[in-house]
Amino acid sequence: MALNISKRHRKRLRLLFLAGIYFLPFLTVINATNLFLKVDSIKGEAIEDAYKGWIETESVSFGTGRTFSSGSGARIPSKTSVSSLTVSKRADSSSPLLFKDSVSGPARTVDLDFVQTISATRQRYYSVKLYEAMVSSFSFSGSGDSVQESVSFDYLKMEMTYVDFTRTPALSSTIWYDVVTGEAGTGSAPVNSPPTISAISSTNTAEDLAVTVNFTVSDAQTSAGALILSASSSNPAVAPVSGITFGGSGGTRTATILPAADQNGTSTITIHVSDGSLTSGSSFLLTVNPVNDAPTISAISGKVTDANTPINVSFQVNDVDTALDTLSITAESSKSLSEKSVFHRNQANRRS
Repeated sequence: MALNISKRHRKRLRLLFLAGIYFLPFLTVINATNLFLKVDSIKGEAIEDAYKGWIETESVSFGTGRTFSSGSGARIPSKTSVSSLTVSKRADSSSPLLFKDSVSGPARTVDLDFVQTISATRQRYYSVKLYEAMVSSFSFSGSGDSVQESVSFDYLKMEMTYVDFTRTPALSSTIWYDVVTGEAGTGSAPVNSPPTISAISSTNTAEDLAVTVNFTVSDAQTSAGALILSASSSNPAVAPVSGITFGGSGGTRTATILPAADQNGTSTITIHVSDGSLTSGSSFLLTVNPVNDAPTISAISGKVTDANTPINVSFQVNDVDTALDTLSITAESSKSLSEKSVFHRNQANRRS
């Protein structure tokens, strides 16, 4: 019979043999790991062929519960409470990444397999799959030569499969449960797929002029009208997110982008669509072309002066595109001016 010994146990055996201790019962204790955990791409130290790179696990706990109240002779059940799934393991190469996930980690798919040995054949007889699972807690305890860890996962869907190898052929049964909706069923759990959004062509507009783009959204599990839109901009100075508004309904949607006042340039706009759990995006290039804006002049109140007496009139000018000291100032009158007006420059502040 092939003997499957982990790296950790091989090291212990070497120490025992070097010390002259040949304790055969020790081999039966470490013959094989019977519980394996896979957390997406996080690697463990399992060496068994079928589970190479999985995380060797020592125990697992999970449970559901509900209460009942009596009314009109009938028992009324409460909503089912579902616990986190908690595994106990020794420290290994997965430990730092699981700790990182507990602080700030993405949703992952988690697999937990229970394995038994029958007639020297390794068989997976029980398995649990968690969808959109996140590490909800991570803790460890131990001494200098042994560190024990506890890792808990919260999830949106769970799938459980049991294989009865006492039957010929073996009989497999699977049940799934949706934590959010409370629905359950047999067979594989319906997996939430991300929403889709159509491609959006690059577009351009002039300064201060809004532009509208059209696109479609859809989702296999969620109605198009319930999908949530958001946006991001690579250059908020040209196209701020606050200037992006959405319209349309159902699967046909629009986004209207109003550039920042008097700004021109380019920005990559990304429209995101979410079903509340998964998100997809579509990006396009927005070009805002420059426009020569007309200069501005402040209001000038009425003035009174005596005949043949000059008067100073102060005002301000501005231009977002032209240097203020290069602006040309002229004057007109509904009646002939006896003398030519003279303008004095001080950048924005002028007087005549």
